[in-house]
Amino acid sequence: MNVKWCITRALYPVEKNPQRIKKIPKEQSDPLDCRGINFLVELDKIKKFEKQNENITVNVFGCESEARVYPLRISKSPAEERNQVINLLLIEKDGDAVANKHYCFINNMSRLLSSQVKSVAVGSYTNKEVDIKTELPFIDSLKFMASLDKLKGSVSYEYMSSIEKFGETELPPKREFYSKLTDCDITDEDYEHAKKIWNELKMKNMGDYHDLYLKSDVHLLADVFEEFRNVCLENYNLNPAWCYTAPGLAGDAALKVTKVELELLSDLEMLLMFKKGIRGGISMIPNHHGKANNKYMGKQFDREKTIKISGYLDANNLYG
Repeated sequence: MNVKWCITRALYPVEKNPQRIKKIPKEQSDPLDCRGINFLVELDKIKKFEKQNENITVNVFGCESEARVYPLRISKSPAEERNQVINLLLIEKDGDAVANKHYCFINNMSRLLSSQVKSVAVGSYTNKEVDIKTELPFIDSLKFMASLDKLKGSVSYEYMSSIEKFGETELPPKREFYSKLTDCDITDEDYEHAKKIWNELKMKNMGDYHDLYLKSDVHLLADVFEEFRNVCLENYNLNPAWCYTAPGLAGDAALKVTKVELELLSDLEMLLMFKKGIRGGISMIPNHHGKANNKYMGKQFDREKTIKISGYLDANNLYG
């Protein structure tokens, strides 16, 4: 079934044999503007269809051989501005020919993605059943991300200057979020978002808020790194946790893929060439903000304060 009939059936549902195309569905599809769209199968044509039919939004999902449902196309048109949101399932046989692609209207997305394993009968098109599991990898994560997941930029670094402040039971006022590093305050929107997090997640004190802020970063980083580790182990049989740098990991992977054996350098000119090519730079800055205080600062030197000297180290071959 092509997209035109699926959309028509979604707009005009029937109780029995919805897959059959008769005279009535053909008449019901007449109001749809399909100019310039001969056979609506390719995903890139759906955008044109939405543009010509401003009250309809179309999302398309795919189904892998392992029965995983995943989004192929999520419409960028705001759903609240359109009357009809239609979800379609693209079923593909072997091969890329148009005749091997068929669409089904998803009548109930919740049932399709329920926690129990379901079976969607698609015998009319594939002569078999496809088991649908609850696995949905998101393509555009921002469309599915809850607003409370955005915690960055809502912590007052300068204000948290002592252990006692972790026990405070209220969020600091907006003026306390001023940053000396950026020389600016947070926006009203960011502060309102911080208050929303505090209230809805029932923060008891600044310690809870501080821990939540750190966990939001650490958990995301851990998930990303674990997936990165799995990809490296699967493709190169290398564990990135045992590599000091990304270039080192890339070098090891290149050697395994190409099966090249590097010989020890015995030519002095080649050794000198490599040494001349070494470039260094800043490896780390441990503090967000630092201010020196010593006799070399002239009039800015304060003799009553502790003497501080800012050091700069230019090092290379840190892992050699």
